[in-house]
Parts: sequence; C-alpha cells; structure tokens
Amino acid sequence: MNTASGLLIGVGDGRGRDGAINFATGMLISELQLQTQPRQATVAINRFQPARLSMGDMHLSGEYALLVTPNQVGVALRY
Repeated sequence: MNTASGLLIGVGDGRGRDGAINFATGMLISELQLQTQPRQATVAINRFQPARLSMGDMHLSGEYALLVTPNQVGVALRY
C-alpha cells in the first residue's frame, strides 16, 4: 500500500520527492506498529487450554484461548 501511494504521488502527480517521503514514512510507521505490539498477547491464539462444559447429561469438550490485541479482547473457541 505504501509503495502504491508513493508511486501515485511521485509518478502520477509529478511530485517525486513527496512520493518518496510518503513511502518512507508509511513504511516506518507500519514497522513501528508491528514492533511495538504486545508479542505475548498476539501469540495467545496458539495457547489453547482444555475446557469442558456440562449441562445435565450433555457434556461438551473443547478448547479456548484468550485473545488480546491493541484494539480488542476476545475468546477463541474450538469444539
């Protein structure tokens, strides 16, 4: 996306320097976002824990994992 927007500004609009700056800052911001996300929380999907649900005579077995990202909190279920 950063490459496309940089080329669009640089070649399409004739502002090569602005396109290069747009590309470089976009790549820098994207890389900073990737490097500063909480790594332990984003890997939580791979750490499923066993779970068992019982309702009367019905028993369901499965697994769950807590998901935490910078924008949301959730639960993943496998059954």
